[in-house]
This record gives sequence, structure tokens and C-alpha cells, in this order.
Amino acid sequence: MSIGDKAAAIGQVQWRNARQRLLNERGHLEVDALAHCNQRLYLLSQLKQQNLSEQALDLIFHALIISKVTYALPAFAGHISTAERNRINKFFRKAYRRHLVTQIFDIDTFIETTDSRLFRSITYPDHCLNYLLPSKRNYTMQLRPKGHNFTLPHIHTTLLKNSFINRCIFGIV
Repeated sequence: MSIGDKAAAIGQVQWRNARQRLLNERGHLEVDALAHCNQRLYLLSQLKQQNLSEQALDLIFHALIISKVTYALPAFAGHISTAERNRINKFFRKAYRRHLVTQIFDIDTFIETTDSRLFRSITYPDHCLNYLLPSKRNYTMQLRPKGHNFTLPHIHTTLLKNSFINRCIFGIV
């Protein structure tokens, strides 16, 4: 086997590993994160048995679990399937049912708030991700107010449709 063949084989293995990491980040990550969150839920139940107050449990839930679920949520929210969303919402209902939190959370609400917050900050010209936005429209007539003034890109694949920028641009129209 020549050096070129060895390099190609190593490249294929590295591509396969990178592809697997991408697949994990696109949906299976949420399942793994949910397993970690279930372990943390057990920790919270143990703290509840030690007579920790509801406010303290709620604060710890936010610190340990909500931060885990919402970490990089705008990046992979479009790739979370309906079944995975239902599993996450079921997890939140379980935490509420066990009286570990004071309110029921919803993953769709988290997705909407994190998407709108990040999109609003990206629209500022000095933001580091502003260059990802499409060009602005230059219309002389204003027929009705719009949510934004960006041109709508042509989408050919669902992968591109579910990306953060396109999800926000088409969601605000």
C-alpha cells in the first residue's frame, strides 16, 4: 500500500468519524443529553429529600438542566425530530410532576426565544455573524410592513431549510 493510499484510507476514517459527530449533533445528541439530564433529575430528587426549598430546586434545575438543553439550541433546533421534541417535553413534565420545578417548560418555547434573541442580535451590523445574512431588499414601494428587510433565498433541500438563518428568515416573514 502506497503512502497516498494510506493517506486516503486515513482520510476516509476521519471523514466517517466527523460525519458521525455531525449526525450526533443533529439529533442523537439530544437523546444523549437527555440521559445526562435524567441523571441530574435523580440528583435533584435526592436534594429534595434533604428538604431543599422549591426556589433552590428551581434554581439548580435551571443551572444543571435548562442550560444543558438550551446550549447551542439555535444551531441544531431545526434538526430535532418531533419524536425527540416529545421526549424532551415529557422529561420536563416529569420534572414538574415530581415537584422539582415550579413550572412546566416547553422545548418549542425555548427554540422560539433563543432563535429570536440570536437573530435580533445578528441583525446588528457589527455582530460577528452578520455576514451570514442574505442581502437586504431595495424596494421603493412598501405595500405592508414586514418582519425584516432581507431577500428570501431559494431553498432546495430540507437540510438548508432547517438551518438557523433560513428558519428565522422564513419564520419572521
